[in-house]
Amino acid sequence: MATQKIDREHTPQKISRSNLEWSAPKFRTSSQIAHTLQVSEATVLEWLRNGDMGGLMTRRRWYITPRQLEVFLEARANVPRRD
Repeated sequence: MATQKIDREHTPQKISRSNLEWSAPKFRTSSQIAHTLQVSEATVLEWLRNGDMGGLMTRRRWYITPRQLEVFLEARANVPRRD
């Protein structure tokens, strides 16, 4: 009987809850983003609906990752206000 060499680098690893928690992005709700940016939640919802801010909608609630917020803020940096 031939012995088979195990390639540990390409062996599927068991997914555990701790692995998922460590690598999963921390989502924020639209109300948390509104509080952070000191704007109304209606403003954040408008940005999300218009596509100005990226987010994920599930069961009528928006969730935003830190990276999506960062992209939004970078895109709006140094943009003069419309009066």
